[in-house]
Amino acid sequence: QRLAGSGGSGGSDELIIVRSTTLTVDAPVYQSYVEELYADLLALGDNVVVGGAHYYITGDESLVSADRHTTILPLMMAPDAEEVVDQVHEVVDEAGAVPSFEVFVTGDASFSAEAMKLAEDTMKTGESIGITVALVILALVFGAIAAAVLPIALGIVSIIGALGVTALVGQTME
Repeated sequence: QRLAGSGGSGGSDELIIVRSTTLTVDAPVYQSYVEELYADLLALGDNVVVGGAHYYITGDESLVSADRHTTILPLMMAPDAEEVVDQVHEVVDEAGAVPSFEVFVTGDASFSAEAMKLAEDTMKTGESIGITVALVILALVFGAIAAAVLPIALGIVSIIGALGVTALVGQTME
């Protein structure tokens, strides 16, 4: 099924989940809330959200839970959505501030953005601990701080050089 407004741009899919413990999707307030949220998401522009759908546009019962308290809004994100998915998260966070509704977001772009953030945080922690431990061990082995710093400095220069060469090669190949 093609999402409304999508042009097959090769972007990733996101799902917005809207839930209310007190209202069902049949309530006019629920419909108004979902339509406003959907409009806010599309207002982010084609560089963020290319298209999407919701129950009130399609009438598709598969977008509504069995108890009718939850609905999903499938979105087609722009290519490289990992870089702009935080804008979708901001809209969802604002929408989630309404007391009678809970709003969640999940999907490819959210997963990729979270995975990248986690990897960066893990690498920072690992590198800081690893360099500190290596410096202490080398200082004990060589018996001098100056002798211990040299291998660490050479390692850092080697990593920077390897990343530079990789970037150059990456510019010429996919």
